[in-house]
Amino acid sequence: MDHSIGDIKIRQCQKKDRDAVAHILAHSFQKKFCSLTNLSNERIVELLKDTGFIRPMPDEGHLVAAQNDDVLGIMSLKWKTQNRLKRQNALNFWQLCKKYGAVNLTTFLAGMTILNKNVTDDECYIECIAVASTARGLGIGTKLLNFGKKFVENRLSLTKYTLFVTASNQRAVRLYEHLGFRVKNSLSSAITRFLVKESTWLYMVNELKPKAANNY
Repeated sequence: MDHSIGDIKIRQCQKKDRDAVAHILAHSFQKKFCSLTNLSNERIVELLKDTGFIRPMPDEGHLVAAQNDDVLGIMSLKWKTQNRLKRQNALNFWQLCKKYGAVNLTTFLAGMTILNKNVTDDECYIECIAVASTARGLGIGTKLLNFGKKFVENRLSLTKYTLFVTASNQRAVRLYEHLGFRVKNSLSSAITRFLVKESTWLYMVNELKPKAANNY
């Protein structure tokens, strides 16, 4: 699942990318992680790996945008028939509590669970998309989203390409609209307001016309 766009290559995430992916996620979602814990960015990186949210072997549909060996952006896709490995903690629950604190661990796991989405049969859902702080403004997010759209149309033959975004993130909303996504629902959650300080979420859908499956 490789594709070159200029000097940026969109490819399947590999084991060697694990640390870079964890750092990009920790930095990009720093505000949300800080709402869930009192841990530093470096500790969040460790927590993402120790809890198995960043798996040693990435699942199908976990993509990176790379320039040479530097990972500049990431995107994780989720669909019904996807081959996913079971999440396995590097440490058990009590080891995690001892290392990070019971409150930090509990709120982190609760936040990650509440933000999880079950997908429908005709849907490919963008679980997350993030770009390294040093690579923003280069169009990498757009390249990842466009690559994902072609993958959904050509390989998966699904009709919906979807995501959730916070209503407060209007810059992201405008980008998604420019790329063909439209707001289908607006959801309010007291739980996410408490956990990650975000109460209103927009469910956006890009309606697709799938092509015959090929070796894209």
